[in-house]
Amino acid sequence: MSEGRRLLVVDDDPFMRSVLGSALSTRGWTVTVCAAAAEAVSFATTSRVDAALLELELVPGPDGVDLAVALRRHDPLLPIVILTSYQSPQLLDIGHGSLPVGVRYVMKSSVKQLDDLDVQLQMAMRHPLDVTAPAPLAVLAASGQRLSNRQLEIMRCVSAGHGNAEIAAHLGMGEAAVEKAVSRLIRQLGLDRDPRRNKRVLVAQAYFHLARRRG
Repeated sequence: MSEGRRLLVVDDDPFMRSVLGSALSTRGWTVTVCAAAAEAVSFATTSRVDAALLELELVPGPDGVDLAVALRRHDPLLPIVILTSYQSPQLLDIGHGSLPVGVRYVMKSSVKQLDDLDVQLQMAMRHPLDVTAPAPLAVLAASGQRLSNRQLEIMRCVSAGHGNAEIAAHLGMGEAAVEKAVSRLIRQLGLDRDPRRNKRVLVAQAYFHLARRRG
C-alpha cells in the first residue's frame, strides 16, 4: 500500500504538476510538487521523501536524469520513476553515462490511466535498486556492459548498411542466426514498439548514438 507515503513530483508544466499531484493524492500519496530540479533537491535535503516522480525534459536547467542522480546522491535507496513524452527514449542523447540503478523509465504514451503510474511507483518502492528496471539505450549500453561484443559488432554492420548475408560472412555465423540475433537485439533495445519505423534504421541510429557517447 502507498498510503501515507511522501511523493515528490517534479514537472516544469504547471498543468501536469496539478494533474499528477491531485490524482496521486487520491491514491494515498502525500504529494509535494516542484517545478525545477534545484527546488526539488532543496526540498529533498530538508524534508522526508519516500519516492520521486520526475519529468525527463525539465526546462530550463538540469533534466530529470541530472535530478535523479542528485536525489540518489542524497538518498541512495530513493525509489524514482522518470516520465517522458518521447516515443523513442532509447535514442535520446541525454548526456549521461549512467542512470542510477533501479530508476524506472516510463513513456507517457504507455500510461493509459494514472493508476499505471501508481503501480510503477509502488514497484519502485518495493524494489528501488531493481537492475531489470526499464532504461533508455543511453543508459543500457553507454558502457557496453549489457551488450556483448558480438551484438555491438552486429550493430556496427547494420549501421554500415550490410545485409544479413554480409554480416553472417563477416562474423562466421549462419544467415538465419544473424537474423535471429538482429531480432533479439531489436527487442532488447526496445526498438520494436513502433511498427511503422524501419527497425534496421533504428538500430543504426542507436549505434551512431552509442559511438558518439563512447567517443
